[in-house]
Amino acid sequence: MQKPEPSSIPASPGAYLYRDAQGRVIYVGKARVLRRRVLSYFRREGLSPKTRAMIGRARSVEFITTTTEKEALLLESSLIKKHRPHYNVALRDDKQYFLFRMDLKAAFPRLEIVRRPRRDGARYFGPFTSAIAARDTWKLLHRTFSLRRCSDRAMKNRVRPCLYHHMGQCPAPCMGLVESGRYHETVRQVCALLDGDAQGLLATLKAEMEAASETLEFERAAVLRDRIRAVERTVERQAVVMPGKADTDAVGLFEGGHGLALGIVRVRGGAVNDGSAFWWPGLTWDDASEAVLAFLEQYYAELPPPARILLPWAVPASTETPKEEGRAHRPVPQAGGDGAGRGEDADGDDGNFWAVLRETLSERRAGPVHLVGPQNDADGRLLDLARSNAREEARRRENHDVGSILDRIARALHLDGPPLRIECVDVSHTGGRQTRVGMVVYENGLPA
Repeated sequence: MQKPEPSSIPASPGAYLYRDAQGRVIYVGKARVLRRRVLSYFRREGLSPKTRAMIGRARSVEFITTTTEKEALLLESSLIKKHRPHYNVALRDDKQYFLFRMDLKAAFPRLEIVRRPRRDGARYFGPFTSAIAARDTWKLLHRTFSLRRCSDRAMKNRVRPCLYHHMGQCPAPCMGLVESGRYHETVRQVCALLDGDAQGLLATLKAEMEAASETLEFERAAVLRDRIRAVERTVERQAVVMPGKADTDAVGLFEGGHGLALGIVRVRGGAVNDGSAFWWPGLTWDDASEAVLAFLEQYYAELPPPARILLPWAVPASTETPKEEGRAHRPVPQAGGDGAGRGEDADGDDGNFWAVLRETLSERRAGPVHLVGPQNDADGRLLDLARSNAREEARRRENHDVGSILDRIARALHLDGPPLRIECVDVSHTGGRQTRVGMVVYENGLPA
């Protein structure tokens, strides 16, 4: 692509879109000063391989101006989700997360599993990356705590208690068999457990059990005893890594042979309760800053951010660019290098947008969100765990790479090179009759 005329590029904040010869959007970026940012792509030296490939394929560039850097950040995220550009970091599985929802304003709240939070004043817990894990936890909570399962409509139309009431897993608020205040006490205990305050909940339950025993309410004491055991089993499944610390998400990176992997682990109430990993082929450590910045904006667009997000490097409160600190993690690109390849340029766009991201996430949480580097050994261990998840994702992706599989087959069969054609034949019959033969063919590792 030819270098555009500087006067044709706006000097305001905004987003820019590179298109290929077919008019497809292949890259979306943001900038505090569009003119300075776009012209940085046409330097003769210092461009990363990814940036050189993108510019070589691009045929035109378009601009959408905004009034603030925050608007530019949000616009970039929206355009990436819409166009899925080839050279951008985009989350391909943005529908895999599950949350628990509890509407505390209702007379008899119901614990629901939802995919996306809404600004409706309800409490949301999670996320869970596995639907099975979310469903199992939901079932465990209902077996342990008596909550209604039916919808509001079904509850209004019910004329007799449901089967769960007879099983002791629902107090039947539909029939007026439980007071709202007592029901909300159970809801409070469920919320405490989902918030990670298991120890406080256990202390309360044990005190209630002892009080019930002293007043000879042995059936209630037995119910509380079973509830305590269920909570203790739940706590035993989790590894406490940061007792007493704020809810934290830790992000780790690992560069594989053919791309960059990111792992994220979630700590709630001092315990790791979930984690996931992402893979971007073709990216390297030179793209780390841009990749993480884009990831965080997209990831928390649908999920509630925690109070603390732990990164492998420090993100100062000012508009400086991230600097590595803490334990011995792989160095991350610093400011002053290839702006086009890392989302940073001479005017410090990267640092400015980290500050804007912090502000944006704080608004989404309705409370402060801190982007920090490792502060102590516990943080370092948490980052090691996140990086280990990223490393396993890179290994899994590369082991499933077609070329890698063909090379492994060649080594296992002592071939001179990767097999070009593979035929798989299977024969079946019924008592020697009705013989059938099937064959599938792979050429260059792909079904033919």
